[in-house]
Amino acid sequence: MKRVLTICLVALLLVSSAIVAIKITDTSADKTNIETAVSGALMRFFSGGMTGAAAFSDSIEWANTDPYLADIVLDDENLDEPHQLITSGTIYVNLGETYVCNGQTLYETIVVYTGGRLEMTDCKILNVSTGVVFYSGSSGFIRDSTITTTSSYGANIDSYKAVDNIEITNNTLNGGAYYGIWIDERSENWNIKDNEIHGHSRGIMATNNYYDDVSHTIDNNYIHDNTYGVKLYGIARGSSQIQITNNEFENNNAYAIYAYISSIHVAGNTFTTNGHACLDWWTHCSAIADVGSTSVDGWYNVKRSVIEKNIFNQHTTAIEGYFADPLVENNHFTRVAAPDGRNGWSNMIWIRGGTGFKPPTYQAKWNLDCNLFESETVGEAIIMTGGGYGESGLWADNIKTIGFSTAGIRTFLDNRVSYVTVTDWDIDAATPFNFHFLTRNTYDTNNNGLWDDAPDTDGEGTYDWNGNGIIDGGQTVNALTGCELPGFKKTIPATIDIDPDTLNLKSNGKWITAYTELPLGFDVSEIIIPTIELFADKRENGTSCTLYVDPDAPSNVGDYDSDEIPDLMVKFDRQELIACLDEMDFDGETGIDEIIELVVTGDLTSGIEFEGSDWIRVIKKGN
Repeated sequence: MKRVLTICLVALLLVSSAIVAIKITDTSADKTNIETAVSGALMRFFSGGMTGAAAFSDSIEWANTDPYLADIVLDDENLDEPHQLITSGTIYVNLGETYVCNGQTLYETIVVYTGGRLEMTDCKILNVSTGVVFYSGSSGFIRDSTITTTSSYGANIDSYKAVDNIEITNNTLNGGAYYGIWIDERSENWNIKDNEIHGHSRGIMATNNYYDDVSHTIDNNYIHDNTYGVKLYGIARGSSQIQITNNEFENNNAYAIYAYISSIHVAGNTFTTNGHACLDWWTHCSAIADVGSTSVDGWYNVKRSVIEKNIFNQHTTAIEGYFADPLVENNHFTRVAAPDGRNGWSNMIWIRGGTGFKPPTYQAKWNLDCNLFESETVGEAIIMTGGGYGESGLWADNIKTIGFSTAGIRTFLDNRVSYVTVTDWDIDAATPFNFHFLTRNTYDTNNNGLWDDAPDTDGEGTYDWNGNGIIDGGQTVNALTGCELPGFKKTIPATIDIDPDTLNLKSNGKWITAYTELPLGFDVSEIIIPTIELFADKRENGTSCTLYVDPDAPSNVGDYDSDEIPDLMVKFDRQELIACLDEMDFDGETGIDEIIELVVTGDLTSGIEFEGSDWIRVIKKGN
């Protein structure tokens, strides 16, 4: 390992003197030469009387360490300016060497050459243009550390060609460097986890991971206040995808994720007010931009991108795609007011252009399934516009919109071929659909290259928008059935039967019994029994009852009513319910019986909630 001469200066202005810590990191250098170099450096920052090494060389106390450490005490309190760094140097880790940094503070760049290894834990690299550089064939990890940069170029963590299996965990990467992390071409299997990355033009930049290479994982990071949070170019062509999971993206000025000719799996992330710096027509800005990533034969061999189970709180576009065909499912989109008076584009999903092929022999088929769109402002949930070559297509199934005043789905395609199918939808916009230049509404269910009529996906009737301009069947009540939306509690209807049908409030019975049946496609054996609650009907005096399943009572799955639909039987404490109902005002205390509603709710293992009710007759005491 070789270290070049480095002079790092930390100045603290005291009452009568300035204490300056000098670190000399080249142990082979002549001491006289070092003293001269230190003198020249210090003279730039002191106002008086320093004319060479003789002025202070006697004040240097050399330590018997490797590298040399020295404290210099100067009787001059007139520092022109306190500062932390005069010059920085470089630590070189060569073939066969391992450099271990544990709990140290460095003002140097670490360069790890081919065959070298870096093991860095709880360290600080401060005020450098580039923190760490990995060369092809090097290895190592960076954990629990801080790297800050001062230059407008360079990177906190850099790489050069085919660097594999680097772990970057639980670090803080900030400062003025252009890149927080640069992953160079043909590099595989970087694991970037639990970091805070901010203050860069590109928080993470990865490029050219080709044809079945093992791709990277970006997980559980806080990536904020960059221009691009993550920028990808030519990533994971072939069978693999870059995994971007469980991160928080906030206030990244242009894009949280920009993927160009890249296969991405984006899951479980939260996106908040990203993409507010550019509102011109060629750089639209969004939380996610998927560009040139069409997964059709002959188009870069990119695996289809998947964007799922994310939460978007955006004042501008959440997902924008150009020459792309992602699967977008189980996401919760909320359009919020722009921060600090900023404006934003008025849609949540923007489908732009076809595949890029000429002639248009391929289609860019977007598939949106199980997505909830909410808006605090005007706009569209989904918009399709023209551009490029090829055909554009959209199949939106299980879509629900709330609060969009312009339109639910809008197309403006400049006479290009487009295909739209919408099934199982619940759109409350004033104009659910606003189609311009729509060619047809088909979907290719048999892989013959042509999109067929909209399928009946749930067996309950097809609700779609037909090319003849007629809404088939009206709005469905089944939108979002079976979906797994993050941040949104999905409730499915249940059939409830309460036994007994008549409850005398002077009864001495032990239990009341509830039988629960779920809709087709849901399994009662997946109900989590401790989550089941029973609510009695609220009366005008505000009294209500909440009961939980008696854990000592039997429960089982069967078919008590012999209708060939499985049901779950559970029991509640009858005396607890009677005690609560006896406090309620039944018909103004006239003494007659009353019909009341009992509501049963609970959760499935998938996180979906069920709710149903039954009516029973209640007889007041004394009747």
